This record gives sequence, structure tokens and C-alpha cells, in this order.
Amino acid sequence: MKYTASIVGFAAVAAAHGVIESASIGGEEYEFYNPFQDPYMNPAPERISRKVPGNGPVEDVTSADIQCNGFNTGSEPAPLHATVEAGSTVNLRWTLWPESHVGPSLTYMAKCPDSGCNDYMPGDDAVWFKIQEAGREGTSNNWGATPLMVEGNSGVDYTIPECIEPGFYLVRHELIALHSAFSYPGAQFYPGCHQIEVTGGGSTQPTDLVGFPGAYSPTDPGVTYDAYQAQEYILPGPKLFTCSGSGTSPAPAPSPEPSSPTTTSPAAPVTTPSAVTSAPAPSSTSIANDDDEEEIVDDECPVEDDEEEEVDEDEDEDECPVEDDEEDDIDEDLDDEDDCEIEAPEVQRRHWDRRSYQ
Repeated sequence: MKYTASIVGFAAVAAAHGVIESASIGGEEYEFYNPFQDPYMNPAPERISRKVPGNGPVEDVTSADIQCNGFNTGSEPAPLHATVEAGSTVNLRWTLWPESHVGPSLTYMAKCPDSGCNDYMPGDDAVWFKIQEAGREGTSNNWGATPLMVEGNSGVDYTIPECIEPGFYLVRHELIALHSAFSYPGAQFYPGCHQIEVTGGGSTQPTDLVGFPGAYSPTDPGVTYDAYQAQEYILPGPKLFTCSGSGTSPAPAPSPEPSSPTTTSPAAPVTTPSAVTSAPAPSSTSIANDDDEEEIVDDECPVEDDEEEEVDEDEDEDECPVEDDEEDDIDEDLDDEDDCEIEAPEVQRRHWDRRSYQ
């Protein structure tokens, strides 16, 4: 065929950078859009992945291209969706990645309308939540992209959170090459988007959403970074979403409330459903027993300064409780001339330019 030579030539150029070639999703194999082949095929094959203009990077984090790497207005929607169950792992296979292009891999998801992702363009709306990230291992030379530098590698995996709502989702996956990121612009972003339909799942609606553009800033430590120094790398973007924490730190455990002295057994473990974000249960402990000491306060009445003793929340604040303990019927104005003994209740102690390839 006439375009065979062109394809071979493009393939040689493609080795300089990279694109996602294919994916295993829900037990099915999907070929992704090939910018060096699909435009020359008639009819053009239908894909689950959105088009990319080539294998080159995006370097402007404020550009619409940072979303799905599709020309100036972002990638146009693809015609198909891949069906996959919540909780499943998806495998993405890249072309062979250059050894010099050290950097992380990251994956985001965005909920599409009920009608699907076929006509969905997020713009710069804050709709994306992060579900996968792999950065630098300490200060070593092992990065999220390192496994892709080996011929015949197994690609990159991401897992669909089991607690999210069923429906259609747009998935944004990217590699960031940091070999020239010591100044801005310098970091190279290689994003790509594909469309899935999630079945099963729960009812969790992720928070901590970001937009593209908007999620990254030129001054972020994960964007401007000297990869040749042995230093920690801070991944860009929001916190990683998880069903147990929704990408946020757990709330502090509540303090025990005052209560009548009693003997309690240790609290039973609390099982938190995966679809709900909740604070951790208080530590199991016995808070009181029958041997707790009582504090007795002996006062002589009348009390000269008319100060009222603080008693249990369930008792009236009287200076002198009557002998039959029927406190609910006692008038607050007691006879100041009566001698009495106040017994305190038991107290609990709580203590590119897109075309610039490198």
C-alpha cells in the first residue's frame, strides 16, 4: 500500500517519544488511536481512545492540550466505550519509552453524562479525581516510567475504585518526562484519554476535584524539578482518591462524652463500608467501673457566697439536695439556714510547543 513507507517512517520517529498503543480492559483487548496510521485508513477504525496529534509532548500546563493532548481545543470524543467492572484493574501498554525521559505516571477519571462520553468535553471544569500515581522511589533512579523503558514491558496498571458510582467515565492517563524540567517550560507532558463504562460500584461521589488546565502550575515542585539531583519528588495534582479516605486525611477521633459511671466492655470493631468516607472509631477502652472513687464535698450551709455546686447534667443545680433525692420537684430557692451535706456525683476522669520533540 502507498502509505506503508510513511507508516514505517512515522514509527521510527515515534520511538523518540511515545503514545499508548493498546489496553486490556474488562477482559477485552483494545487498540488505541494511532496518529501514524489511523488518519490514513479508510474507513478510519473506531476507538475507545481520543485522538492525539502525534507522539510529542505538551509543555504549557495552561493550554487546553494538557487535558487529552489534542490540538488546541483538546481531543474530540471517541465513538466507543470499554465496559469494565468497578474494582477491576486496567493495563495500558505504551510504545517503548526513552531511557532519558525519567518521570512519573498519573491517572485521573471524570464522570461523563448519563448519555455517555461521546459528546462530552470537560473544558476546564473541575471534574477530575486522581486514581493512580507512581513517582520517584525515594532519591533513586527508579521512576513511575522506568518499567516502560524495557522492551516487552508490561505497561502501566490502574485500578477503578470499587466505591464510585456506575456510569460513563473519561480516563486521563499521562507520563511526565522531567529530563529538562529544571526550568519552566521544560517538563514534557504526554496525556491521553479513553472512554469507559463502569458497572457495579457503589454510590461515592469523589471530592477534591481538579480541572485541566488548572490542576498544574508552572511553579509546582512536580513541574519544575531537577531530576539529576538526589532529592524527593512531589507528585503534581490533588491527593490520590481512595474509597476509604476520598483523597483526604481522616477526621480526628471524637472525645468521649461525659456519662453516668458504668462498667463497659471494649467497643466492638467498626467496619466502615468502602463506599463511605468516615472518621476512625474511638479507641476501645473501659471508661469506668463500680470501684471508681467518689469525691465527697462537705460544705456547711448556708453558703456565704451562694455559689452553686456543679452537678451531673441530669440533676438540678441546687445547693442542698433534699433527703429523698426527688430533685425534679425542688424549688431552686432553698432555705439558706439549713445545714446540709452536698454529695458530688461520681466523676468520670477523662483525661508541545507540541512539535518540539526532544
